[in-house]
Amino acid sequence: MRNERRLPKVGTGQGAVEALAISPDGRWLVTSLVSYALRQAAERPRVECDVELRTMPDGAIRTHLDRASNLVSACAFSPDSRRLAYAGGDSQAITIRDLVNPGAPAVELAGQGSSLWDVGFSGDGAAIGYARRRPDLADPPVEYEDFDLQEERLKPFALAELRRALATWNGWTFRPADPYTIDVLDAQNRGHRLTLDRLLDRRWWAYSFIPPAPEAGHPRPLAAIACEAGVALYRLDDGVRTRLLAGHNGPVYALAPSPDGKWLVTGSPDQTVRLWRLGGMDVLAPLGARFAPGEVGKAVVVDVAHSGFAEAMGLERGDRIETLFVNGKAATDLQALDSLPPNTRIELLVMRDGKQVALGTTKRDAPALTFFPALDREWILWTPHGFYETSALGDRRYLGWHRNPLREGEPTDYFAFDRFEQELRRPDALLRFWRTADRSVLAAVPAGPVQLPPPGPAQPQAPRPISLAANAPVPVVAANPLPIVEVVAPARPAFDPLVVPGGPLAIRIRAATQEVAAGRGLIRVVRILVDGGKVEESALDPPQAVVDRQVALNLNPGNHKVSVSARNDRDQERTTSFDVIAQEPPPRPGPTLEPVLAPPRLVVLAIGTGQFEGHDPVAPRIPYALEDARDVAAFLAAPLGRTRFQHVEVQTLLGPDATTARIDQAFRKLDERRHKGDLGQGDSIFVLIESHLLGYDRTSPGIILTTDSGHGTPPARPVPADQVAEVLGQLAEYGCKVLFLVDGVHEKRPEAPQSSRAMIEWARSLYRKNVITFVASVHGPSQRVVTKGHGAFAQGILDSVNVRGLTRLSAPNTSAISPTLFDFQDAVAGLVLGLTNRQQHARCYIPETIPSQSAIFDPPSRRPSKLIRAAND
Repeated sequence: MRNERRLPKVGTGQGAVEALAISPDGRWLVTSLVSYALRQAAERPRVECDVELRTMPDGAIRTHLDRASNLVSACAFSPDSRRLAYAGGDSQAITIRDLVNPGAPAVELAGQGSSLWDVGFSGDGAAIGYARRRPDLADPPVEYEDFDLQEERLKPFALAELRRALATWNGWTFRPADPYTIDVLDAQNRGHRLTLDRLLDRRWWAYSFIPPAPEAGHPRPLAAIACEAGVALYRLDDGVRTRLLAGHNGPVYALAPSPDGKWLVTGSPDQTVRLWRLGGMDVLAPLGARFAPGEVGKAVVVDVAHSGFAEAMGLERGDRIETLFVNGKAATDLQALDSLPPNTRIELLVMRDGKQVALGTTKRDAPALTFFPALDREWILWTPHGFYETSALGDRRYLGWHRNPLREGEPTDYFAFDRFEQELRRPDALLRFWRTADRSVLAAVPAGPVQLPPPGPAQPQAPRPISLAANAPVPVVAANPLPIVEVVAPARPAFDPLVVPGGPLAIRIRAATQEVAAGRGLIRVVRILVDGGKVEESALDPPQAVVDRQVALNLNPGNHKVSVSARNDRDQERTTSFDVIAQEPPPRPGPTLEPVLAPPRLVVLAIGTGQFEGHDPVAPRIPYALEDARDVAAFLAAPLGRTRFQHVEVQTLLGPDATTARIDQAFRKLDERRHKGDLGQGDSIFVLIESHLLGYDRTSPGIILTTDSGHGTPPARPVPADQVAEVLGQLAEYGCKVLFLVDGVHEKRPEAPQSSRAMIEWARSLYRKNVITFVASVHGPSQRVVTKGHGAFAQGILDSVNVRGLTRLSAPNTSAISPTLFDFQDAVAGLVLGLTNRQQHARCYIPETIPSQSAIFDPPSRRPSKLIRAAND
């Protein structure tokens, strides 16, 4: 290279260059440099990155753009050199900057994850704690977030309660020597030098001792070294590496053993917590296959151990070994494979059914459980085999599969995890697994609704004949493709809403099966929804391979979401949606003959059941329930004291009036009015329930206690939660805007163990019925604000449209503001956090079919719409 030039850094304190890019016009260079160089070879590195814009060709710094909290690993300029994008930081966000207008704010595209810098277990091992900030720098986290699978909730975790990495144990200590070497020494300063492979393992990040636990399956103590490739495990008595735990998509920043020795938990910048079974980890893992001489002088596989590496790599009985390679070199000693250390590349070429099959393994152990905690308090926990448990929307939003197209030109399919809930959601099995670390319990429990198992060891059961080897997927998910659903016309912008003039909007839709030739997966039902309300449904009898039709939608002015769904003859459904902004139509000259429609109605139903007279202590009093329901009902009817609907109806059932019969009658009345056509498109239904929500299994939406619910377990005469969901869902389907506010899990709550779980199931059910559901607390009980005389959730609602709640909306007259659904949920959630010192997290679940930018308290303009009104037939 000629004319080489070494570009200057800001100072001697910066570290390595992580990424760079040159602009297409050759004028600019962007660099990402580690902000702090290592002071000593043995210290843990810093990962903050300085993003700098430099001029070319001299490399002089023009602008210091950013100091990211974690590595920035990619930079790119737009083709016209006017914009710059870089990716990284703890949130792994993409930041876009306008270079022509440097004063313009940066655009950040971030998800709901973050780096997890520290992990640990509660003292009883029932919960894990994790920190999103680095604990060994200034301003370390005081509280850690907590996940408890038994309670299925997230809550703050005091650092003193957490059992983290063990830096010392029985006189043993760690002494780092350099980025790849750590000495482990006993009290007499004797021990072992543990050396990581510079290319395969890369540098260390954390370390911990793992005490012996014979009852957990590892009677010998271990040293665990977290590195960029995973976690290397070494025996303390002889320094032999026994395992490499690999599965994170990034360095392992932190690790900790469970108090009972069954689990090792790890955290990483890949934004996940992973758990590893420690049973058997103190011995070198065998390949898991036995060989015998074959007829033609080639070894034949005579046995494959269950859950071993041989099973995971796909080796089968009867395979004839043609060729063996170890780390890329030819080898012949099959018996020596059991003694090879982890991270050794083993490749086999076998003959099976007359065909050659290539197989391979590195003898690295996969995680048993993976946990993703989103910043919005949703979460999902899953196994490598697909079994999972989730919060209300964790599976829908944050985990899924891509299926590559079979033919060129076909789109890549994406399937959210909730598509396979019936086959894969196993809450009870995962709870047993969490308690026992016994992998057989995942095979023993069938799919579908199941009861919560009792605490304690899992009872022996006959496992199903499925593979549970590391990284071996279980074939329980049908490969049947979902329908194809397209909106062929009109053409729409890639990211922005479609803006149309007022009046009818003609759309052309197409639904088809992906298996036309085979005649499978035929389309049975096609539905069109506007803002979650059904405007047309076509039932096809017989089902058809392709449905192609045009529909005219008469949209009222404002923000809308149009959704098209198709269901096939296998009862599989797919939906596609797009946003529309309908403008006001131009005034028509002369008189109009349009029919006069009744103005939109607002119906408010508030139920507050605070006192449970004559009941067992299992149903304690709910302070402020009556005041909450009364005042929130008045607020919903007239925010800031001004009603926005011409026709408003308010019904409150408080205290003694909140009986089972009267609550049932109120919901029956709503349903009857829907049948008569009194309630439909453009009407708003706001319902508040504050009572005890109880659940007695892990899949039911539960029951609501009333003032006259009887004694017993479960209590007599409750209101079934699924009955409420059905009525509200029907109203939403008929075009009503339905907002359901529920406060059902309280301090000193009843002893039923699954109240939080029942709330999650209820929210999932309502979401699928296109009901906007606002839950007072997604994890743990609601709290009170004694100085306000209300619960925190109710107070957040009452404050949501005053000056305090609308601080994000800079307008001189807040009373003139029409908050959107997004504004309302953002204000209430933020106010509840502030009122409870970040202890209570309210959450609004806005269905994908409903535009979050629509006004929450204002009625829509009402115009005739034949198709929409037909939904009431």
